[in-house]
Amino acid sequence: MKTISIKSLVVLLLGIMLVACGGGGGGGQASDQDGVQPEQPLAGPAATWPYGQIDFLFTGFDENEKQTMREWMLDIEYRSNQLIAFTEVEELDAYVLEIIKGIENYAVLGFDEHAYAELISVDEGTFKRAMFRVFGFDYEFNRSDRDEHVTIVYDNMDEIFFDQVQKR
Repeated sequence: MKTISIKSLVVLLLGIMLVACGGGGGGGQASDQDGVQPEQPLAGPAATWPYGQIDFLFTGFDENEKQTMREWMLDIEYRSNQLIAFTEVEELDAYVLEIIKGIENYAVLGFDEHAYAELISVDEGTFKRAMFRVFGFDYEFNRSDRDEHVTIVYDNMDEIFFDQVQKR
């Protein structure tokens, strides 16, 4: 089974963001450590945030939790070579990412007029996974090439969840 490293995923994200920002016309593609070209996991060009700019607003978090997530955002900005930029805003408006303290972990896929990420708790893995979804990266089990990498055991699932693991 072939997997893509986090480093390769970041390289792929950077390349996509360069294209979305109008730069980096070199035509190169990211690849994993063995030189295999990964399938593009993005939901599509319309899912990318214009110029990598993401305006956001926190809802329901205390100040310590907000500060922790701001630090993770700075880390994402740094690792993306400033191709992704977060700006905190004071009020919710169209195309503002609302980061909500909620009852489930979920994030809207890509750029959306009503984008939001709902988090049960503040932990780095869950937060960054939600941000990648907001950037437009779909879940691995929804990728069109997923059957080459994972096996979905439908017998172990309730039928109401089948639509959540359909290939896109």
